Amino acid sequence: MPDIRRMTEDERYEQAMSAAASERRNRPKHLLLVPLLLFCAAGLVLAFALFSRETARLRLEQQELRYGRLVQGVVQLRELTSQARDSNGHNSLGEPITDLLSRMETYATQAGLQEKPRVPQQRKDSTRGAVRQRYIYPTLTDRSLPALLDWLRIAQDNVPGLFVYSITLRPVPSRGWSMDVTFARWEREVGS
Repeated sequence: MPDIRRMTEDERYEQAMSAAASERRNRPKHLLLVPLLLFCAAGLVLAFALFSRETARLRLEQQELRYGRLVQGVVQLRELTSQARDSNGHNSLGEPITDLLSRMETYATQAGLQEKPRVPQQRKDSTRGAVRQRYIYPTLTDRSLPALLDWLRIAQDNVPGLFVYSITLRPVPSRGWSMDVTFARWEREVGS
């Protein structure tokens, strides 16, 4: 190595340039590039994992809701089956009831309704061996709201499988309450 005290200005400048070039060549750029690439890859994996986790969480929530509805349906089926047993122990659930309209009139009298309900409109919806019978009672009026609601309760308690499909209550200024109600009941299709 030449003596720095004897070097000319140009020689010192060339020596400095050579040292700078050598320093740049010896800098470990790959040591910075590799961790940067690894960090980016880890970020992508993390984003994918978070997306997968959220998708799985949503699927789990949907399955829990389905399970809850299934359990609720099983409980309702058991309740209906236990309610449907007659005094002889036979299961009358799903069997057609021929005297339903007269029963409904009797239940209206028991509930304390002032007027007997009119003959309802009947609709049938059939699916694979089962028929959903709907009994539509439009504009049933009475002064007593508890009597109207008692009629609904008594009918559901005494007719196996009968449930309120829809109901609309409106106050009527001079006559008390007006109710539109649709009862429904699943029955076995005749011949199945």
